[in-house]
Amino acid sequence: LRARSDECGVVFVRKPEEANHTLVRSFGSLPPHRLMGIANSRLFTSVLDSGKTEIINDLHADSRWAEEVPEVSSILIAPLKDRDKVMGGLVLMGLDQAPPFTAKRLKQTDTLATVAGIAVANSLNFETIQSILTALMQAMSTAIDSRDSTTAGHSHRVARYARLLALAVHENQGPCKHISFTRDQIQEIYFAGLLHDVGKIGIREDLL
Repeated sequence: LRARSDECGVVFVRKPEEANHTLVRSFGSLPPHRLMGIANSRLFTSVLDSGKTEIINDLHADSRWAEEVPEVSSILIAPLKDRDKVMGGLVLMGLDQAPPFTAKRLKQTDTLATVAGIAVANSLNFETIQSILTALMQAMSTAIDSRDSTTAGHSHRVARYARLLALAVHENQGPCKHISFTRDQIQEIYFAGLLHDVGKIGIREDLL
């Protein structure tokens, strides 16, 4: 999707647990903090509630627009959604006397928004799964440590120190500069620390 020189664009995403939209990417001559007025407009909310991509070429005549960003004369808003769930919006804006948006442009943007919506949904689902997995690991670690009162919190501390050590090695430019870890590997090291005493679950109380 090729942008014109007299256009600005912005992508807003709202996570399920959040009340407001977050600006995740923008382009054009208007600074990001100015573009936040779009997400706060009644027009943006109306289009996202409808779930349908919309063009308003005479923006100043639309009663839903309160001149939140005065430089914008025309706008194209495409909801980002996965199935019927709307998670944000892709917005293109024509500045001053920019040429009107066309039906062809609407179709292109709508297609792009559909693909982006699925990608955003997958990303949010992955974050949720990761949070649940971490919580389960931490709960299991607490259960393991509770078998022995002298080591309460031990597994959590081992996991924390192991992750910090891995990060320190990764960033080291001296003897360890040839060693590096990916984000997933550091997460695995953290989980390994949480579960390193998992064998205690099968050991009798008198032996512990």
